[in-house]
Amino acid sequence: MVKIAKFLYVLIISLSLFLFAITVDGAYVTRFWCYRDLDCRKDMCKPPFNPRCHNHICICRLWGLYEK
Repeated sequence: MVKIAKFLYVLIISLSLFLFAITVDGAYVTRFWCYRDLDCRKDMCKPPFNPRCHNHICICRLWGLYEK
């Protein structure tokens, strides 16, 4: 009986760690690959952020910030 309880305890902790690893701030983490800013989905960012292609991955940034 103790072995079953330990197994269930380890299973619950493992599943919760896995679910925590794939979520960030309540949203599932998905990476959109891109070659330019137009390749990024328009609905992936909340205002006032806009999608931007950086190192071939779409990220959310404010336009005009972090420009070189």
